[in-house]
Amino acid sequence: MKTVTQHLPADAHCVNNDDEIRIYDHLTYRYCVFGAADWIQSKHNRDNPASLSLEYQAPLLRPLNMLPSVQRVLLIGLGGGTVVHYLQRFYPNVVIDVIELSSKMITLASTFFDIHPSEFCRIRCEDGIDYLAHTTAGYDIVILDVATQDGFVEKFGTVACVNNCLNALNETGALTINYCGNEPLGLLQTIRECFDQQTIAYPIKGYANTVISGFKGLRVVDALKHAQLAEGEAKGRGSAEPEMLIDMDRLSFDTEYGFVVR
Repeated sequence: MKTVTQHLPADAHCVNNDDEIRIYDHLTYRYCVFGAADWIQSKHNRDNPASLSLEYQAPLLRPLNMLPSVQRVLLIGLGGGTVVHYLQRFYPNVVIDVIELSSKMITLASTFFDIHPSEFCRIRCEDGIDYLAHTTAGYDIVILDVATQDGFVEKFGTVACVNNCLNALNETGALTINYCGNEPLGLLQTIRECFDQQTIAYPIKGYANTVISGFKGLRVVDALKHAQLAEGEAKGRGSAEPEMLIDMDRLSFDTEYGFVVR
């Protein structure tokens, strides 16, 4: 069985001891840990908060480079706020709606990870399932990063929820999900069916994370072309982010996964 994600360094120092959510420091990093195990939910670089320190995070955010325009983002699952820091640094004019079920997590994200509401970042304490069921906002990207110490929160993988994500998107948009667990194919099939087979899967080598992105109103091949164009422009400006570039040599297509980057 694969490891779910990174584990806490043995000599990390606890700065917030709670049965439900604990915070640790180790060198330049601050960690958010769920439950009694040393399973890392967030890894925050205090010297560079926007850096993507966990292996799944760059694939999770790659649709940002694959869409014609990104103006509104829905993030379900706040955690330590790395996604928020990344968006605020590289997409400063994007409006972010953050939905987080745990009021405790929202407080800890403010206290320990410098995440605060603003004109461009609105944080609500609400069940993401309920929000998706009633929102009428049009988002360019919906990001689901929802997990407990037991892995992916399965209610977000139902046909009803995935269809609600689809309906929350603008005519051209993307859903991107971090799946934590050892059986991603059921979720992948659901997303492929709801998104007219226009998906890319990223199994994270050595971990039980699989990132799945579904595209609405846009074929995968066109999204990839847009990403290559955006990456070329970024390289010309000297501002390309290496972790966000798609390695086309690792892209393939098979009957089980569809488009997949291994």
